[in-house]
Amino acid sequence: MLLSRLPCLGFALCLGLVGCGAPAEPPQEAPAEVATDIFLLRLPSRGQMEALAGELRRRGMTVQHVYSDLVGLAGTVAVHARPQDVQDLLQALPMPIEARAAVYRYPDLLCGDDTCQPEEAATQTRSSTCSYDCGVPPPRPLRDELDNAWHVRLVGADRVWGQTRGEGIHVAVLDTGWDRGAASTHPDRPEHLGFGYNFAAGTPDYSALTDHGTHVAGIIAAPRNGYGTVGVAPGATIHPFQVFRRVGGRVVAADSDIIAAIEMAIRHGYHILNLSLGGGRDSELEHLALRKAYDAGLLSVVAAGNSEDYAAGRVLTAPRHFPGAYPESLSVGATSRGDAIASFSATGHTVVLSAPGVSVYSTVPQGMGEALTTAVFDISGIGMRQLQATIPFGASVTPLRGAQVVACGFGSAAEVDRCAPAARVALIQRGPIGEGVMPIPFAQKIENARSRGAVGVILYNHRGGDPAVAGGLFGADIGTAQPVPVIVLAAGDGERLAALIQGGAEVRMSVSTTFGDFVAMSGTSMATPVVAGVAALVWARQPSLTNVELRQLLAESAVDLGAPGRDDLYGWGRVDAVRALAQGRPRARCGDGHLDRASEICDGDLIPDKGCEDFGWDDTPQGRLGCNRRCTSVDTSRCACLPGRAPFEVSMDLVQNHIQGGQRGTLATYRVRLAGRPVRGATARVTVRRGGAVAYEYEIGPSNAAGEISDFTPYERTGMTPGLYEFFPVITKGGGRCHDDQPMQPASYTVEIKS
Repeated sequence: MLLSRLPCLGFALCLGLVGCGAPAEPPQEAPAEVATDIFLLRLPSRGQMEALAGELRRRGMTVQHVYSDLVGLAGTVAVHARPQDVQDLLQALPMPIEARAAVYRYPDLLCGDDTCQPEEAATQTRSSTCSYDCGVPPPRPLRDELDNAWHVRLVGADRVWGQTRGEGIHVAVLDTGWDRGAASTHPDRPEHLGFGYNFAAGTPDYSALTDHGTHVAGIIAAPRNGYGTVGVAPGATIHPFQVFRRVGGRVVAADSDIIAAIEMAIRHGYHILNLSLGGGRDSELEHLALRKAYDAGLLSVVAAGNSEDYAAGRVLTAPRHFPGAYPESLSVGATSRGDAIASFSATGHTVVLSAPGVSVYSTVPQGMGEALTTAVFDISGIGMRQLQATIPFGASVTPLRGAQVVACGFGSAAEVDRCAPAARVALIQRGPIGEGVMPIPFAQKIENARSRGAVGVILYNHRGGDPAVAGGLFGADIGTAQPVPVIVLAAGDGERLAALIQGGAEVRMSVSTTFGDFVAMSGTSMATPVVAGVAALVWARQPSLTNVELRQLLAESAVDLGAPGRDDLYGWGRVDAVRALAQGRPRARCGDGHLDRASEICDGDLIPDKGCEDFGWDDTPQGRLGCNRRCTSVDTSRCACLPGRAPFEVSMDLVQNHIQGGQRGTLATYRVRLAGRPVRGATARVTVRRGGAVAYEYEIGPSNAAGEISDFTPYERTGMTPGLYEFFPVITKGGGRCHDDQPMQPASYTVEIKS
C-alpha cells in the first residue's frame, strides 16, 4: 500500500494499547503501540529533502536516521520531536509530507521456567528438582558446556559440527546489545564478534541494555571452549545491533531503529537477521524494509510471539504479532524438551517452524546471571552441611550469618505463631495439598513469618512437586521487593532439616549470594536464534542456496510434529540440522502451489487464474505463470505487449463530504479493468494543480482484487494553502508497459481545501 500524500497526523498520534504476552515483571499496564517522541517523515519527492533538512535544523529537531533505497525509503527520515512540533512543521512547509509515529516492539521473553523437568534425576542431596518455580536448578558444571545446551543436542547441531560450524555466515542480532560491547571479556564471548552498533542511541557502543540480547547471541554462537554453554553455530559471525531503549521504565524498540539496522545489514551484505522481538501493531515501513531485505537475499528469522493463552481465550495469535506475521519473516514458535509446543508460544498460519524455547541456558552480561546461592547449615550433632539453594524473583539477597532456623510447617498463621520465628529463619513447606485443600500462597506464608519478626524464610517443596498446586508460575508469586532473604530448597533437603529441628537439633544457617554469567530463559525469543543458528550451519555448508531455497529446505526437513504436514501449532515442525544437511537442497520451490503455500511471498495459491494482463502485459503464455527464482514476484519474462489490443477501461466515482478517519473530504474511487476483468496492482499517478500551476504530484495504489483504488482528500487540517485544487489521475500498470498512462474518465476533479 503506497503512502498517503497528506500531512495528517491524526492516526499516528492516537496511542493504542495492546496486551503484553508475558513481561519480565508483573504487568502494570499494557505497553504502548507507538512512540510519542519519534516520527518518520516521508516526502513525495526526493528533491525536496534539502528543504526539509534545512527546516528541521532551523527548528532544532534532531534527525536520527536518513533512509535510502536499500530499504525502499529514499526521501524518508526519522526525527526526535514532540507531536506538536511535528504538526507545526507540517503546517509551515509548502510541500506535502506524511508523518508517522514510530511503532514499538518488545522482547519476546518470559521470566521463569514454566516446566518441571522430571528427567533431572535426584541426588543424595536433592530428592526432587520440582521446587519453587518448577525446580531448584541443578548444579551446572560450567565445564560441561554441551550438557548445559540441551537445545543444541535436540536440533542435532553438535552432530554436524564436523561438517560445518557456520563459518563465514554473518548474523545481525537486532536486540538489546552484547555484554560490555566490544570491550567484553565474557568467558563465552562469540569467537567471531563482528561489527556492532547502537541504533537507538546513535553510537558505536552496543553494550547490553538488558540481558536479552546477550542471551540470544549466545544461543547462536557461544564458542566451543569447554566452558558455560555453546551456541548452535559457534563459527558464525555475530553483529550486535542494539535497537532497544528505555522508555517510561520499559525496554522498547522503535521500528525507526529496526529499519535503520536492517538497512545496515543489507548494505554490509550480511546473511541472516535475528529479530527476537515483536508487537501487536503492523508497521508498513518496517514491512517494506523487510521486503527489501528479502529481495536482497537475507533470511529474516523472527519470533512468533508469546501471547498464547488458552484460558483467557487468546489463541492463534501469531498472525497479529509483527514483524513475525509478515510473509517475508521466517516466524518461529517455541517447543519444550519433549517436543511439545510451549504453552505461551503464539500459533497460527504465519508460523513456519518451531524450535527449543523453554528453559534455554545461555549467556548474559557478566554478573547478571543465575543467583549462585551458598547455603551452609550448622547442625548440632552433625556439623556443617552445604545445600543447593536458589533465590526466587523478588527476594532480598541480604546475607545471613548464623541465624537460627525454626520449622514452621506450611506457614499458616497458627503454625507461625507456634514456631515463634522472631529474629530467626522460618522453614516453611509448600502446600498443604490434598483434595479440597487450598494451598497457602507463598506471598502469604512469607507475610505470616515477617509479621512475627522472622529475619529470613526458607521454602521447600512438598514431595512429588505436583505442578497443579504450584500456586502459580514464576518468581513473582512470592510478591515483589521482599525485605527479607528468601531461599528455596528441594523437598528432601527441607524435609530433613524439619525432621532434625523437630527432633531437638539446633540448626543455624549462613547464606551468601553471587551472580554468574549464564541463565536459563524461556520464550520464542530463545527459539528464534536456534533456527538462525541452524540456518547458519546449513548455509555455510551449502552457500549456493538462496535465502528462499534455504527457508524451503529448513521447512521440508523439519521434524513433523502435531498434525501431519504443516499445522498452526508447529508450522512445518521442529527445525533439525542433521536432516537439513542430509537432504541438501529443497525438493520443491515456491510457486508449485502445494508446499509452504501459507508463507512464501509468491506462491502457487497466488498465481492460478492470473495471466499477463494482471501484471501490465498483453500476451499470456501457455500454462499459468510462475515465480521468479527468489519468489519475490511473478516471472513475466514470457509476457509481451501486442499492438491493437484495447486499452484499460478506466472510470471514477466521486463522493463529496465523505467522512473518513474523523475528517470530512472527497473520496475518489478509480476503477481499472482490462478485457472486462478487474486489474490488480495498477497505480494512479495524480498531478494536483492550483491556479493552473502544478502544486504537487503523488502516486497511490495498488488497485485491489476489484480493480479499485481509493483516494481520499480531506478539506481541513491538510497543511495546504486554502483554495481550489484540480486533481488529474493517470492510471499506470507494470512500470510503463503496454497500456499504461491512461487518463481517468473524467480526466479531472476539483476539491476545495479549507484549511
